[in-house]
Amino acid sequence: EREDYRGVILRKRLDRSVRRLNPDLPDAGVEAAVKGFERVASEPRLIFANKEAYEFITHGITVEYRNSNGQQKAYLAKLIDFDDFANNEFLAVNQYSVEGADGVRRPDIVVFVNGIPLAVFELKNPTSIHATADAAIMQFDGYKSAIPALFAYNQVLVVSDGQTFTKHGTISSAPEWFAEWRLVEDEREERDDATLAVLVRGMFRKERFLDIVRNFIVFEADSVQDASTFTKKMCKYHQYYGVLRAVER
Repeated sequence: EREDYRGVILRKRLDRSVRRLNPDLPDAGVEAAVKGFERVASEPRLIFANKEAYEFITHGITVEYRNSNGQQKAYLAKLIDFDDFANNEFLAVNQYSVEGADGVRRPDIVVFVNGIPLAVFELKNPTSIHATADAAIMQFDGYKSAIPALFAYNQVLVVSDGQTFTKHGTISSAPEWFAEWRLVEDEREERDDATLAVLVRGMFRKERFLDIVRNFIVFEADSVQDASTFTKKMCKYHQYYGVLRAVER
């Protein structure tokens, strides 16, 4: 679904989704939206590229085009339908090869929505004494340096050996801020075993995953004096359910 391994977006899926979600947008506008979104990855500072991508993903991307009468028009194009999760294309890919400056890297699992790589899983062998959560998180640091384009669009990172540790974080989370997800559906069923299965069934239920991406991620300036750098933060499971309870009440 790609011209080569340098591509990180599944362009045909994104193009098809932009057309579906924006039926009034002509071909020129669709092309402008897709190209504008792809250009995000050219920003050399990863956190800034990621912040811009997040704005486009959650709020849409403004495109300008000329209509059939030659008039210049502006349109806010949606990339994901957050109100109807079933109106999106979901895909999980095993061993997704991406070519960087120093060769090809293969993250274990990449999760796409409408062709956009929103989550990356790094999986470790539970029988290895070297397969720790910190080691998996450090591997993400290597990926971010080698294939930064993939992480320009990323919203969630997951590390797991399937059994003894499963944690999630963002592209700017230090190892100590990667957290476990201990609920699947009901708060009364909080699990002691924070396994990969619990996180996948809990966080990655389609409508919940989109809710987390849209409403439970924030970019916080690193200091009041210096707003030129950011830390990307996301909810932990108890914060997610706590907010839902507060909103309901």
